[in-house]
Amino acid sequence: MEFFKQWVEAHQEAAEEELQMPVILEEFGGKLEDNKRYNIYKFAFESQLASAKRGGSFGGVMFWILYHSDYAALDHYGGGYGMYYPATTSTEQAVHDLVIS
Repeated sequence: MEFFKQWVEAHQEAAEEELQMPVILEEFGGKLEDNKRYNIYKFAFESQLASAKRGGSFGGVMFWILYHSDYAALDHYGGGYGMYYPATTSTEQAVHDLVIS
């Protein structure tokens, strides 16, 4: 989590101060325990929102991968890399609520 925070903040700072260009955090995630996954997504979305509120360059967040609950994961390694919609776990519901609010 600490690495992820530092990585996001460093790239956001470079985009704003050095490049003066927008930055989008995309295709991030991994096989993580529910609470770790939720914390990473929460930090990403809250960082992007804070940047938007102050006129910063953090333009968007797109996590890896969104599955529909009617379909099996497309991952040959057994799934676990993505989020399901509609939510199939309490963590996915919490992430949904975080994104929508």
